[in-house]
Amino acid sequence: MRFALIATLAILPACQIYFDGDDDDPCDRPLVQEGYSQRLVNPETLACQTFTQPSCDEACGPCPGGAIYVPPWGECTSPCVGLSESACMADDQCRVARSYNDYYAPYSNADDYMGCYPLNTGPGPDVERCEGLDAEQCAWQPDCSGLYDGAPGQCNAFAPEQCIGAQFKECITESRTEAGDCVGASCRQAPPTCPSGTTPGVANGCYTGACIPFQFCPIAN
Repeated sequence: MRFALIATLAILPACQIYFDGDDDDPCDRPLVQEGYSQRLVNPETLACQTFTQPSCDEACGPCPGGAIYVPPWGECTSPCVGLSESACMADDQCRVARSYNDYYAPYSNADDYMGCYPLNTGPGPDVERCEGLDAEQCAWQPDCSGLYDGAPGQCNAFAPEQCIGAQFKECITESRTEAGDCVGASCRQAPPTCPSGTTPGVANGCYTGACIPFQFCPIAN
């Protein structure tokens, strides 16, 4: 009977065997346990997504199915969520999201602030400027802000899991809170090099550093 019992145990899956021993051996428990879930902010859409990762100690045996990839996005429950614009800009763990249309629309008095969100976690890319970064790269930089297609308030700053319909459009320097207007500059200052289809933004007679798309410049059409 002893040999039969040992043979039976040997063919059972390792994750199903549980020993209630007193020797504090970390492997005296199921290999795969209940696991845990994370709610993370997708930098492309500002929406929350859930990722469930089973708890598995590879030192005790191979993990069934392998590890599940969890992106380095910030937590939906981050203290950044719900901060005011000024508080968000002052916190180097947070990033500002703005409305693309309201940021560029000339003569618009609309508030373009969409909310405050956590940075991506872990080491990010070493970049020299915000312009040209994609959503993932932008979300790692505390000095960059993301512009999104979507009206302010559409993504509730206090409940990002309710955000629907936002879409990343562009990454800009965080301190550049005003794009300016599509008018000629009067100060002696070199204009920024803007990509095709855009024109330098001007405020108070000088260039802001922003490149405004022609669609927001009636005088350019």
